Amino acid sequence: MARRIDSNLGVVEEVEFFGAPERLFGCRHLPADGAGRDLGLVICSPVLCDFGANYRREVALARGLAAAGVPVLRYHPRGCGHSDGARVDLTLDTLVADVATALAHAEERLGVTRLAVLATRLSSLAAAAALRDRPGVPLALWEPVTKPRSYFRAGLRARAVHRLSSTGPPEEPEAELARQGYLDLLGIPVGRALYETAAERTLAAELGDAPRPVLLVQFEDTAAVRSEYQAVVDARPDVTARLCPCDESWWFIPDRAAPGDEAVAATREWILAR
Repeated sequence: MARRIDSNLGVVEEVEFFGAPERLFGCRHLPADGAGRDLGLVICSPVLCDFGANYRREVALARGLAAAGVPVLRYHPRGCGHSDGARVDLTLDTLVADVATALAHAEERLGVTRLAVLATRLSSLAAAAALRDRPGVPLALWEPVTKPRSYFRAGLRARAVHRLSSTGPPEEPEAELARQGYLDLLGIPVGRALYETAAERTLAAELGDAPRPVLLVQFEDTAAVRSEYQAVVDARPDVTARLCPCDESWWFIPDRAAPGDEAVAATREWILAR
């Protein structure tokens, strides 16, 4: 385990691997004085292109909460970042299992009596599914994917735009899957099992009926909640929607990533209020 002390922030950061047989990379952000609150946060990193785009925001939130007395565990899902596993083997079910592993580890190592969860994009579905038998656990969602098929359609459109300017029209997805067993989605392999996630695996279905406070953050400079998110808000009285201006392309990472400080601040405030 590697340990870092930030005396300016009053935060201790401990990096470790946990879980078996394939290990998850995790980083615990702890109050330096050890005087934490009774609530901790587990941050479920997103996958594919979203992983790098979101990294700075996750670290900023974790450090800010730890400085305020809330211990945080960030982790990389299998097949992502520093965790074990191959990207091509990533599925929604492996993501759900990784959330459960991280929750158990956080309960053991954060020294808290309650947990909250933050998940982004496709990992939002996994976090919602993993919390189905944990009613009441607060769940914050950053730009959650509501339907996996729509998510991959957007990725394929981004790939098509990229390839038109470089190597010509892309191969049809089914032909590419049949030829090599995975899709090359902007340099990241997507296995068939993840690409063909069942249509019924939607955010609404994974959230289920269990009551819990939910924060849904939309990254967009607009005055209106998108229709896909409004449907979630309308269906559940415990969902709070926040609009945070952030020019995030997700599939195309710009030279200078959009910071999204408003989303970090809004989520920090919401977690502290729990």
